[in-house]
Amino acid sequence: MRSFTEPETLKEQLQHLDRFRVAVVGDLILDEYLVGRVDRISPEAPVPVVNLERRTVRPGGAANVALNLRAIGVQTALFGVVGTDAQGWELQALLQAEEVGTQGIVALEDRPTTVKTRVVSRRQQIVRLDREDPSPVPPQALDRMFQALRDWHPDAVILEDYNKGLLNAETLPRLRDLLNPVWVAVDPKEENLEFYRGVHLLKPNRRELEHLAGRRLSHLSQVQQAAREVYRRLAPEHLVVTLGEEGMWLVAPHLEAHVPALPVEVYDVTGAGDTAIAFLTVGFLLGLDPVEATALACLAAGLKVQKFGAARIPLEELLAALDRHWTPLLENTQIHQGGNDEVSEG
Repeated sequence: MRSFTEPETLKEQLQHLDRFRVAVVGDLILDEYLVGRVDRISPEAPVPVVNLERRTVRPGGAANVALNLRAIGVQTALFGVVGTDAQGWELQALLQAEEVGTQGIVALEDRPTTVKTRVVSRRQQIVRLDREDPSPVPPQALDRMFQALRDWHPDAVILEDYNKGLLNAETLPRLRDLLNPVWVAVDPKEENLEFYRGVHLLKPNRRELEHLAGRRLSHLSQVQQAAREVYRRLAPEHLVVTLGEEGMWLVAPHLEAHVPALPVEVYDVTGAGDTAIAFLTVGFLLGLDPVEATALACLAAGLKVQKFGAARIPLEELLAALDRHWTPLLENTQIHQGGNDEVSEG
């Protein structure tokens, strides 16, 4: 019978996360929400007329991962690029207000800050407008960013890839040399998955796994087989596939597991992947076994999808959820022991 960490023990560990330093390297995004009321259709075209009531902005992309970590006490710093525009300064101000380190953020004059503008009425998105420049980041900016990363001495690094020009075939070999032997987790984009061979943790979602497998994965059994293939092909130490309402599928040395999703009503999945990679990293930093780390990420993601937008999970909410959900979540996890070529149920 497999034994797991007791909820009270885990709660005590989670209250001392300020001893860890995590660097988040990746594409920085400002999420902008234009919220208003729709009362009529435009006479100029068959589109709704939105009477704008308020504008809100939140850090997105890699910045949202950093905020997830900071919300539970982890020392966190961001490494990426923004523009010298108003949105770039606004994003950095939001991060500094949350005590996220911004010394690794490089502002570029000829590059706009990536902004995703969502027009929302009655909590429903009407349209999204994206502003971005996905061209490769200039070498001089990379040099400055990498020097800041070298000087920060993190315990773990999360590579957050939104395919906006920072993480690519040119920069990743440099990062690999710089970070060795630091623990590295990757939240990839399907276009770049092959670049991340041999990392400590690779976290694709179903669509990204389908891209690697070259086929649709409609059933959990197909996901399992594709995950085994990718695990052998890219050789990460741990592979966690996020599956939305079906939970997460873990592949680790001599172990596979299906951790179910938290049984909650899903309100908004925006940012759930960011929450998952943040809490997977925390789990491994705490020394949890791979199944427990995945269960912690499933629990946190389940709390997130009940919130609107790229929301964070306060530590107090996480601790309360552990009392209710930790033991049932692990009891309902299906664990398979053995090699990853022929896995037998344990």
